[in-house]
Amino acid sequence: ATSFDPSGLPQAPEAVRNLANAKGRLLEFLIKEVRRPLDEEEVVWNFEFSLKESGFVVSLNLNVEGWAVGTFISGAFSRKKEAEQDAAKQALLHLQKIKAKRPQSLPATLRLPTDITVETLLERYLP
Repeated sequence: ATSFDPSGLPQAPEAVRNLANAKGRLLEFLIKEVRRPLDEEEVVWNFEFSLKESGFVVSLNLNVEGWAVGTFISGAFSRKKEAEQDAAKQALLHLQKIKAKRPQSLPATLRLPTDITVETLLERYLP
């Protein structure tokens, strides 16, 4: 019998590869990108049970200034955790696309010269 070797298949980006814990991956991704802990109001999870869809629906509101702003709504699931993971997965996939399009550094015209220090700025602009 021959065995299947998945190593030849194309690989998804690391943050998307294991979406079993999409919520954890999303929070790690955001913290890494903004380089600071997130505030409670920047990531808000809202749960509701939809009678129409017979399941829990989660809306994830992201308001991470300068990086991620938007609402991601999960499908309907029988468990809150599954709905939460679905909303996180949608947000993570969206943010991965945005990251790929973001410039990695400022254009040269917006960068300060390397010889500028706080002392130099104070000398130039304070009497």
